[in-house]
Amino acid sequence: MRAGPIIALVPICLLVATAPAAAGEIVVSPAGPVRSLAEAVRLASPGERILVRSGTYEEGPILVDKRLEIVGEGRPVIHGRGGYTIILVTADSVVVRGLVIAHVEPSYVEDRAGIKFDHVRGCVLEDSEIRDGFFGIYAAKSEGCRFARNLVNG
Repeated sequence: MRAGPIIALVPICLLVATAPAAAGEIVVSPAGPVRSLAEAVRLASPGERILVRSGTYEEGPILVDKRLEIVGEGRPVIHGRGGYTIILVTADSVVVRGLVIAHVEPSYVEDRAGIKFDHVRGCVLEDSEIRDGFFGIYAAKSEGCRFARNLVNG
């Protein structure tokens, strides 16, 4: 008689055991254990969220080669340190929101940008600001991307 309820619980236990884990979150802050966006991107698994707390981060270049959500809290500044694109996105479905990306040195031989989307689909850049960028936002051979409520200044 007891076999009925036990057998009914086995499929439920299997469903719980095989359910995907919720995506995690990595926090970047000037005084925390993770102090750069580049480091957070390296540490992150596909599908994770990176929260960048307020502050100025000397960075670059940053390669985003996996699906991530990168969200700024308090308008953090990602300040480029040299002659390159600051954030290069090469993965589909990346979301970037609420960052200030600043200081891209000009070049007349390569296409440097504050943020560049290269051969991607379905990416989002919104509520961000690009300051002092040679090219502010550059989408190369990309499709289905959405850019909304961004500000680009010289």
